[in-house]
Amino acid sequence: MSAVGSLAISARAEDDPFSPQTMAAFRARPEFARYAVQIARTFIDQYVGNRFLNLISNDRGRMQVAHAVMYLHYTRDPGDPTSGLTSSRLKAFCAQYNMCSPGRTAAMLAVMQMSGHVVDAPAPKDRRIRLLMPTRKLLDTFLTRWITYFDALADMMPETAAIARAARERDEFVHAYIKFVVGHYRAGRRLMDHVPQLNIFADANAGMLIFLSLFAAAGADGPPSGERVVQMPISELARRFGVSRAHVKQVLRGAQEKGLLRVDDGNGIRLMPAYFDAAYQLFAAMFALELHTGLRALEAANGG
Repeated sequence: MSAVGSLAISARAEDDPFSPQTMAAFRARPEFARYAVQIARTFIDQYVGNRFLNLISNDRGRMQVAHAVMYLHYTRDPGDPTSGLTSSRLKAFCAQYNMCSPGRTAAMLAVMQMSGHVVDAPAPKDRRIRLLMPTRKLLDTFLTRWITYFDALADMMPETAAIARAARERDEFVHAYIKFVVGHYRAGRRLMDHVPQLNIFADANAGMLIFLSLFAAAGADGPPSGERVVQMPISELARRFGVSRAHVKQVLRGAQEKGLLRVDDGNGIRLMPAYFDAAYQLFAAMFALELHTGLRALEAANGG
């Protein structure tokens, strides 16, 4: 059996999507660093110019709220009036699983409603309940991102190509995938637990977008490692992601205190070895999560 096949089978068998063995196997693959840079670039291209995606994707709480919206809708039992997506259920759900505070959840839901990503659902039998539902616009926003990972997995591991096909063609796969993703939240499994040194970015508006932009820029001439100096003006980062220059400086200052980078006045931003180690650990965790969750969703969609 090939090492590739062994990795897929191992990921399917693991209860923990962030298995250290699976993450280490990804990092050991010779093409892994190249795919990490490629995906970072793709994410940035998707975010730039998409005001809604910037709003919901520039920190982990907002991303989780959007996932919860889809989860509550797709797990609705028509025979159970206590199920489905409503404002109050969303706020309670996000608070229960430590995704986002009720106030911030309500604000995020309001943005999604104003932008047409969430609308009123057909009236239920109990007219006192105001059911909501995500539109295809919301799903497609995230599906594009998921497919980016599935395509990369298919390139690295051809036997996983069915995952990418299912994501494009089968609603039952997408619904199962969302259920498994949110199931990880509910079980207390968090991606950032495996790269706590990056919380300085993850906890800031546009923080992860800044992190990925610097990583992608450092990989312009090949997969980066060691120390790399990136010439990316703070004003450009601020403009690109709709935040202030002072905010970008604060994020970079925090990362500098963690030893991830150094801001050299007039000489760019020097990314340190710890920065790249954290970046590759992040992408290994992401690939491990997508592989594990994609395999489980495919099995569920196939009636397993």
